[in-house]
Amino acid sequence: SMGDAPHTELVERVPGSVWDVEPNTFHHTGYWVEDLSEASARLEGVGWKREVAGGATKRPVFTYHLSPSGVRVELVSRIIEPAFTRWVQGGEYE
Repeated sequence: SMGDAPHTELVERVPGSVWDVEPNTFHHTGYWVEDLSEASARLEGVGWKREVAGGATKRPVFTYHLSPSGVRVELVSRIIEPAFTRWVQGGEYE
C-alpha cells in the first residue's frame, strides 16, 4: 500500500522459498528495528527460527523468523526506512 503506515504488502508466491505459501494466506508482520543483528539474535535465542536474511546490500537489511507456533515476523533495519518511505510515497527506491 502507498502513503502512511500501516502498510499492506502483497507477496507473490515463489516455490521453494520462504514466500512459498498457499494463496489467500496471511504471511507475516513486519517491524522496524534499530539493530537488526541484535533483534534477530534475540528472537533466535527464544526459539524463533531464522528463515532468511537478505537485501540489496552486503549486510542483510531484513530477516524473517518463524515462531515455534508458526507465527512469522519480518525484522527490517531502519537503515532502509528513508528509501522505503520515499518509495511508498511514489518516489524512487534509492
